[in-house]
Amino acid sequence: MPNSIPFHKPSITKSEIDAVSEVLRSGWLTTGPKARELEAAVANGGDNLALAHKYLGGLYLSSKKNQQAADELEKYLKLDPKAADAERIKGTIKDLRNKQ
Repeated sequence: MPNSIPFHKPSITKSEIDAVSEVLRSGWLTTGPKARELEAAVANGGDNLALAHKYLGGLYLSSKKNQQAADELEKYLKLDPKAADAERIKGTIKDLRNKQ
């Protein structure tokens, strides 16, 4: 398969596992303090800002916050208009806008 992603063992540290576990135990997956930290990081810019908007859009989408999800996905495309998934994201944005 020429387009497959090769298998490799991920490098995940104990501190990353602990951070994920902390969020899972908190019961606040999409609206808790870690989500607010992500929102603040996005607002402040930095490396991989486009992906941060994409992932924040995903969080809003999972919370059924369609307006916010569409807004974040549009910011993602504005920062990375030639993204490999741009057409799929445009379709998602259209669907979300139609649900409002």
